[in-house]
Order: sequence, then structure tokens, then C-alpha cells
Amino acid sequence: MLKPVLALLLSVPFATRAAEPAALSLEATFDAYIQVIAHNDGRARDILRRSLETADADHHHHIASSTYRLYAFGGLDKVFSAAATEAIHARIQRIRCEITGIEAVKRDTSDHHEVRYQCLLPDVSAAFDVYRENRRYFHPDKDEERFAAFLDQYAAIVSDAPDRIHQAEAAFYRLGSPGPWMGGTLDDLAPALFGRLLPFKEWDERIDAESVVVFSGIPACDLMLDAQMKFAARHYPDDPRQRGAALHESMAELLNMLGRESSMRYCRAIHDAYRDQWSATFDNTLPRR
Repeated sequence: MLKPVLALLLSVPFATRAAEPAALSLEATFDAYIQVIAHNDGRARDILRRSLETADADHHHHIASSTYRLYAFGGLDKVFSAAATEAIHARIQRIRCEITGIEAVKRDTSDHHEVRYQCLLPDVSAAFDVYRENRRYFHPDKDEERFAAFLDQYAAIVSDAPDRIHQAEAAFYRLGSPGPWMGGTLDDLAPALFGRLLPFKEWDERIDAESVVVFSGIPACDLMLDAQMKFAARHYPDDPRQRGAALHESMAELLNMLGRESSMRYCRAIHDAYRDQWSATFDNTLPRR
């Protein structure tokens, strides 16, 4: 009689320990992030949240709450019709991502790994000409009927779109030792996925860049450089640092350092920040205070 009771008592700590949530491996953490970001998978979110909750709460407050801001495609039903939204979501469910390489990065504190990965995303390039013809309806006074017709046509193209490969890297950090892994820069995937599904801003830049000199082959950077050079020609015609050759050289160094994707984001951000200043007219002959 004592043996069964003793065995039961001895097993309690082990049963309790087994019920505690365990931190996911790096690979499993990546998979959970992808399921949440691309598919809004509730079960994957719970698994990821429980893993992050194993981190030291004194040093990582509310870290698990970050899992509720990851989904890339929220709000499509606010723009597209119900049928179009359903068709797009069906295509989104076919998005798949996988790790292609992991490299440890030495740090003095927590573990840091760079993860290379690739995703199969919808290739919506076939819709570019349709967008060019209809982009005039993307404004507050748009023809609602024509705009809705374009969205339905676009959704049909997306639903039948073939796959294209998207390659990227993300930094993963271990929250303490032996704590859970966190996708430190995997948040960048959400806007990348959204931009690949609805690349209207990129297409606007591509169309607008047809009227400027091609320097980099990246429309966002060619537009930025064109605006900067015109501003410099108007206001600093005698400054050698503001001449075309100097600006071209700086841009070439930047593109070589950042790569195409990062350069596009950088040029877009700089152009947005200085757009008003570069297009403004002011008298630069006045003495400066």
C-alpha cells in the first residue's frame, strides 16, 4: 500500500514541472512567428506567447503582448468586398516560409543569431498594367464604382498569382539563458508581406520615375535623387558638394552598402522627410543668423 502512495508523492514535482510551458527552439520560434504574421494563426500565437512568457519577467515586461501586433494583413475587409477579401485570404493561406541558414553572432550578453529565410509569396506583377490604368481612382473624389471594379479585378489576379521567392534575414535574440528566443527584426516581414501583396506605393514610384533620369534603377532612389538635385541646382548652384557628380557618388556608396531592399526603404523615408523642403522656394541669399 505504501509503495503506490510513495510513488504518487514522488511523481508530483515531475508532473508539475512537465505542465510548465517550455521555451521553443529557435526553429520552432521562427515557424510560430510565420504562422502568426502570415496567417493570423491563433494556436501558433498562444504557443509563441507561452514561450515568451518563460522569459524573466523582471527584465522583459509584457514581452508576450507583442504577439498581438504581428499579423500582416489585417483590415483587408475594410477596402475589398467580402468576395474579394475571401479570395485574397485564400491565396494568403498558401504563403510558406522556411529557414535557409542560421549563423551565430557573438555578443557579450544574450545569444544572438542571424536567420536567413525565404518565403513563397504571390507574384502580383501581372496586375501592374491594370493598376496603371486605374490609379487615378485612388483619391478622395474617386469614382467609387470604377474603384470597386478595379479592386475586384485585382483580387482575381491575386487569387491566381503564381509564387515568387522573397529572401530576407532576421535577427533572433535569446531572452536570458536558458530563456526563449525572440524574433528581434522579424517584425520587418509583416510590412514586406503587405507590400508584396499590395505594392501600390512601389508601383506609383515606378510610374513616376519614368519621367526622371535613371541612376540607380531603384525608382524610389531615382526620384529622391532627382528631387535633391533640382533643389540643389536652384539654391546651391555653386556648392560642389551639391552637384550631380558628388550626389551620384554618395548614392552609389549607399546602394553598395545597403543593398536594394534597404536602399529602397531608406530613399523613400528620406524623400518623404524632405519632400516639402526640396519643393519649397526660399531666398538663400539672405544672411543666416
